[in-house]
Amino acid sequence: MDEVGFSLRSQAQAAFMKALRRGERYAMRREWRGLPAELLPFNVVVRTLGLFRREERGVQEVPLDAIVGSVDRVGDFWRNFLPRHSYLRERWCRVYAYVVENGPDPVSLFKIGDIYFVNDGNHRVSVLRALDATTVEAHVVEYPCRVALGPDLPLARVPCKAAYAEFLEQTDLDLSRPEVNIELSDATGYRVLEEHIAGHAYWLEYTSGRPVSVFRAAASWYDLVYMPTVQLIREKKLLRDFPGMFEGDLYIIVTRHHRELVRALGRPVPLEQVIEHLRVTQARPLWRRLWYRLTRRWALKLPPAPPEMTPVEAAARAGRRIWQFPTRTADAEESAPTAGEQGE
Repeated sequence: MDEVGFSLRSQAQAAFMKALRRGERYAMRREWRGLPAELLPFNVVVRTLGLFRREERGVQEVPLDAIVGSVDRVGDFWRNFLPRHSYLRERWCRVYAYVVENGPDPVSLFKIGDIYFVNDGNHRVSVLRALDATTVEAHVVEYPCRVALGPDLPLARVPCKAAYAEFLEQTDLDLSRPEVNIELSDATGYRVLEEHIAGHAYWLEYTSGRPVSVFRAAASWYDLVYMPTVQLIREKKLLRDFPGMFEGDLYIIVTRHHRELVRALGRPVPLEQVIEHLRVTQARPLWRRLWYRLTRRWALKLPPAPPEMTPVEAAARAGRRIWQFPTRTADAEESAPTAGEQGE
């Protein structure tokens, strides 16, 4: 019996050292790929997202790859729950021996979105990861959340997720359009989207002659304004010219640039031309922008409409419809879409 116990302790010691080295290599690979290697702190995430309601989900099998956070042991393990420090050896080895002999007891997890946080059982999860297990039996308590959270979520992105959740609360866009997923790199961008929806609501009310709810306006804006612009951004492969940005960021940049060009030229400008002009003038990094300026000089030329043409005639020639708005107050004018925007 002593020999068996000694052998198991030796096996646990060797497994711990191997897991420690694997964790170091894991952290290096994640850093090289620009992905977070640290665990997500549950208290910070739940407080930032403003989640208070919890629902019991009972005991279920949970994929270990989806467990990426902890309540109180964030500094002890990497995001794949391999150990970070040698001082964890003694307890880790005891848990390892127990799991090998008796199997793991169920752990306690909190769920937010598609990711899980360990409430109790951090060492058990770590040992199972070292043993290359794929699932763990767990008692799950879920904090319902309207936004998707993935296993590679950086902690710095949580405020953006909170702003997105608030945006969905205001618009119910995830209910009317379940496929919606508007990612932004700056949380303040969702306020800009709300202003766009408010302007679109004004346009709907003006054209229909009746009040429009914010929920209907949001769905219409998504179908008629946001998605057509995003589809064009995808077709033109604009994301590669603005590394580190999301499609939602480029939507805001394109619409802002569109408004500036329309105001400067006094006529509608096709979105295709707006995107090419944006690419030549603002693409990143600098060498790419310079290359575009050498090879796409035509994109910088935006001649005004001929003087004999009215704005409506110029819009018709461009294949776009121009919308005329009644006189409004300054506040309403700021939130309403421009003629060029609605023409697109």
